[in-house]
This record gives sequence, structure tokens and C-alpha cells, in this order.
Amino acid sequence: MSFWASLEQGIAHAFSTTEADVIAIVKDVISGVEVAASDIDKALQWVAGHAPAIAANVQGVTSLLSTVATVAAPLAPAVSAEIDGAVAAANLAVEGLNAVASSIKTSGGGTVATDANAVLAGYHAVKTAQAASAKAAAAVVAAGATVAQQASAPAAPVSSH
Repeated sequence: MSFWASLEQGIAHAFSTTEADVIAIVKDVISGVEVAASDIDKALQWVAGHAPAIAANVQGVTSLLSTVATVAAPLAPAVSAEIDGAVAAANLAVEGLNAVASSIKTSGGGTVATDANAVLAGYHAVKTAQAASAKAAAAVVAAGATVAQQASAPAAPVSSH
């Protein structure tokens, strides 16, 4: 990497908020350390900025589910129930995240304490939605793997008796 590219990357990082920055702010809020209003605002904007990507991830999982369901129809009831529950949980988590993100975008800034609580709620919503989405994706992929195994298994011999 050239000196100029490295410098450009360093400057860009200095003006962007990363999840590590948000985690540090969350730790400070939980620990009772005073956090600058500008840092709280950066964390809130980070939360609001991640809602669309997480929602898109859940939509991708739902799309994958419809593919597996089409190929494997009908799914075993237990598998279907696990997938349906995981996708429903992911959708609820995304709704919660979107509500937090929407309130962040429309709040116009409250007190530092109120905004600090919003950072905690927002980061919790991000992690909950990511975890629910990952669980739903794992359930769908596991169902797809089961279907693929069944499709590639040799057929049982037919008895001529």
C-alpha cells in the first residue's frame, strides 16, 4: 500500500464510526463514564445506519427459505416449525431495530442521558437482529443440507417378492 493510500485510509477511518467505537461507547455508558454528546450521536447514527443492511440480510434468509421450501416440499414438520420460528424471530428483531433506528432519525437529539439509553437499546437491537437472522439462516441451510443428502442418497432396493 502506498503512503498516500495509507494516509487516505487513515483519514477515512478517523472520520467514520466502527462497531468497535460503538462497543467502547456502550462500555462507557454501562460503566457510568461520562460520554461526549458527539460520541453518543455517532453511535446512534451507526445504529440507524446498520438497520437497512440487517433487514436486507433477513430478506435474503427468507428468499433462501422459499428456495429450500420449493425444492424440498413438503419439509418435515419439525424442520418447518424450527425454520418458521427462526424467521419470525428474525423479522420481529428487525422490526424492533427499525423502530429504534426510526426514533433515532426523528428524535432530533434529547438529553445526553436519554441518548445514552438509546445507544444501549439500539446496540442491543442490532445484536438481537443479527443473532436472530443468523439462527434463521442456519436453520434454513441445515434444512437444505438435509434435502440435498436425501436427494443424493441411493434409492432403496426394490424387493421382487
